[in-house]
Amino acid sequence: MKEKISNLRCLGGYVNKDGKKVKNNLLYRSGNLNIDNEKLNDVLNSLRIKTVYDLRSSAEIKKEPYIIPNNIIYKNYPVLASLDCFFKDLNFDLSSGKQAFNLLNDNSFMVDINREMASNSTMFGDVIKDIIKLNGKPILFHCSAGKDRTGILSALLLLCLDVSYEEIMKDYLLSNDYLKDNIELKFDKFKNMNLREEDINKVKDMLIVKEEYLNGFLNIVKEYDSFEIYAKEKLNLSNNDLKSLKELFLK
Repeated sequence: MKEKISNLRCLGGYVNKDGKKVKNNLLYRSGNLNIDNEKLNDVLNSLRIKTVYDLRSSAEIKKEPYIIPNNIIYKNYPVLASLDCFFKDLNFDLSSGKQAFNLLNDNSFMVDINREMASNSTMFGDVIKDIIKLNGKPILFHCSAGKDRTGILSALLLLCLDVSYEEIMKDYLLSNDYLKDNIELKFDKFKNMNLREEDINKVKDMLIVKEEYLNGFLNIVKEYDSFEIYAKEKLNLSNNDLKSLKELFLK
């Protein structure tokens, strides 16, 4: 069990295109919450978290469960459930499942995953709608590492708040800093598994985030005439939803 929640940080502080700032201490993102129950309770209560959104699949939850404090609402939105079988094999029995490496030919795999999340993003929209209903109460959302699915939901929230692509990319890439120790630990483990160097490099590409990964997502969004149109067609978010989100989380 981990000592602390990995990749935990707040989305606050970013300035949007109109000069308004995202409020601090309301929107939190992180990796999995499978730490000591007492520590988890202390962290969530110290941040005044009222609702936790778990973006993982049922298989991931079964593999790495945690107990949510009684005073906090837990909601599961498995945004990539269609890829559950793949991640169950890859995440990560790499010592025996070496054929999984064939799927990781280059960065295109992670780019394709992000494009998939942009094209089939209805469940992300469901999360955002639910966040709006909470009327600005502090929330936390997470997946396993807090970098891919969580990174996309973070990007969508910031896009809804009119934060620039440049600032969104900065936030996305911060995962490499917050996960640095975890990445090095896992990478060292794989280097000792007698794998080919090219396969080790493929593993590293799965453990980090890169600009081209998020660009795979953003390029789909940019195919629409405006983000508002994308939000309506792919997230099922109305202009009133976007307005409400801005009223709740901008100052």
